[in-house]
Parts: sequence; structure tokens; C-alpha cells
Amino acid sequence: MSSNLKSGDFVEHGQWGLGKVINADGRHARIYFKGRPDAVPEKRTAEFGIDTDAVVRVPARPDVELDNLPPWRDNRFERFKTVSDLHLAKDRFLRSFSRGFDDSDYVSKERAYKWAAHQRYQTLFRPHARAWLLDRNSAGLRQAISEVYGLAMTAKDGPSQRLNLMYAPVEEPAYFDALAGDDVAFLAYVSAALDFIDSGDAATFAVFAESLTRLPTRKGGATLEHWTTLTWLPFIADPDRHYFLKPTVTQEFGSIINFDVRYRSELNFETYESSLRMAERLRGLLQDSELNLSRSALTLLDVQSFMWVVLRYKELRLTP
Repeated sequence: MSSNLKSGDFVEHGQWGLGKVINADGRHARIYFKGRPDAVPEKRTAEFGIDTDAVVRVPARPDVELDNLPPWRDNRFERFKTVSDLHLAKDRFLRSFSRGFDDSDYVSKERAYKWAAHQRYQTLFRPHARAWLLDRNSAGLRQAISEVYGLAMTAKDGPSQRLNLMYAPVEEPAYFDALAGDDVAFLAYVSAALDFIDSGDAATFAVFAESLTRLPTRKGGATLEHWTTLTWLPFIADPDRHYFLKPTVTQEFGSIINFDVRYRSELNFETYESSLRMAERLRGLLQDSELNLSRSALTLLDVQSFMWVVLRYKELRLTP
């Protein structure tokens, strides 16, 4: 018997397996079960008396699903309204690319240009960046960042397409205008970006975010304090370890897989780290799925592309 269940307890159920108490009010306990077969997260919960013998309390242990559930309030998870489940999301992706990640159209339209930008980073920027910093070669660094993004590229698809990660009418020009300003602030930004790309920890994130905000902007112009502006370069530099955080898409997919991304609009490490964990969780769910017939190793580039394809078609959106 599991008497006096309380929020946060881990339990085992004979049919539904491992679960976690997400709410307890002194009389009843609401429990979320990983193995309860329903696509809607709320329907994977069940209510029991606080002293039920239907479940057995077990020691807590790290669990990527149970450790990242959104808060439970008013008989539902606090999550973004979006498509109702991952099965529907996969179906939408397959409507666009029938062979999933192996589809030639997916490669040419969604993956090739991002991977080409990653390769440009690896060949044009990374090998020289530290030396250019020591030499204070701002011109070389600015040119390399511009080439990584592909500002001069005009192709509409394929590897010669420019990146479109920042919002072209506002974020992109504000960012590149800022890079062309004060050399001291620019070099500090590049140094901080490289440190964060290498370590990915809270300390280097804080310095990186601060360096972005210190880049000069035009009076009355657009600010740089956007998640997309901050995260595009680490993502392209190392799409195995870094995530491109587009706020609405991130929150919607957090909702789809019932993962609390702890979103706040201000640049902060908790939101970035939680969003990265969500993307890694999604990568695990997609890796051996019907979308990856060749079982190729997926990167977060593939995860970001999957998320974008599923959610960019407004007319296909549903709410739970």
C-alpha cells in the first residue's frame, strides 16, 4: 500500500507501469503514467485516493519524461495549445516528405542549406577564429560570419540557399548592422560565442548573452535580445549539441511531447537548457521512428527541421 501519497512521488502500477504523482490534495492523488496508452497527456493521468493500494511507491530515479512534466493546474497540464500529439505531427511531416528524413525533397529543401552552413562554419570560421581574435582581425571575422549565414547567396533551395533562421525583415539586418559597429564589443561577442559553443554551460551562456546585448544598435532600431538572434550561431556551429530556439515552435513542441521548456522571453540559461533537453528528447523519439527509415544518426538540425515543417502550415493546426 502507498499511503499518504504526495506530489513528486514515483509509483508503479500493475498495468500502466511507472508513474509520478503530479498533484495531491490530502484526499486524492493525480498520477501521470508513462505507459498509459493515450495520445493526449491529460488522459495518461488517473486519480486515486491518497492511501490507495492500486500503486506502490518506488524510489525516485532520473527519468527524462517524468522529470520534465509541465505543472498541473485546473485539471490539465499547463501547455501551449497546439497539435494534439506526436503521431499527428509525424503524419503531417510525412504528408510533405513521404520518405521522412530520407526523402530527397527533405534533403534539398530543408536540410542541405543548413548543413552547408555548418560546413562553412567548420571550414571558413572555426579554424581561424581564435587566431583572428588574437590579431583583432575584425574584418576577417565579420566576413566569415556573413559567409556562414550566406548573405550573398540567392538560390531558393539546395546547399547554396542562405540561412533564414533570423526574421529577415527585422532581426537579420539589426544583427548584421550591430556586427559592423564597435570593434571591442564585436570581438567580445565572437569570443563569448566560441566559449559557449565549446562548453555550453551556464557561465558561458551568461557571458554570451550579455555580449550580444552590448553590440551597438541604431537609436530607435530593433533590439538584438531575441532567442533566434542568440542561438543561430551555436546551432549552426554544432547541431549535435546546440539548439536553435524559436519561441513559438519550441513552446508548441514542448506541448506536443508534454515537456516543460520553462519558457521566458528574456535570455536565460534555464529556458535554453530546458529547450535543449526537449529537443534531445524529441530526437530520441524520432531516431528509430518510421520517419528515419535508414536509421541515420539524426542531429538537432533534423529535429529543428521536423518541428518547423510540422508547425509552419497554419491551416493544419489543431488544438487539443
